Amino acid sequence: MPARLCTAFRVQPPLPAHIDEDLLVDWIDPASRGVDVFHAVNVGHFALRRFGLRPRAPNDVMMLLLGIP
Repeated sequence: MPARLCTAFRVQPPLPAHIDEDLLVDWIDPASRGVDVFHAVNVGHFALRRFGLRPRAPNDVMMLLLGIP
């Protein structure tokens, strides 16, 4: 599937040894498709509490926890 058709990318470490994780993370557009907060730009935004795209897994966990009576 071409990258332009995807709405988001998620990198799931650990990656196979032949894949450069830094190169892969830097390839993903942090402003529109990087949902894991691995890219340096998104780490900075997250640290400053400037939430745009939120990381999916932590958000899902919070939704589950908040739904527990």
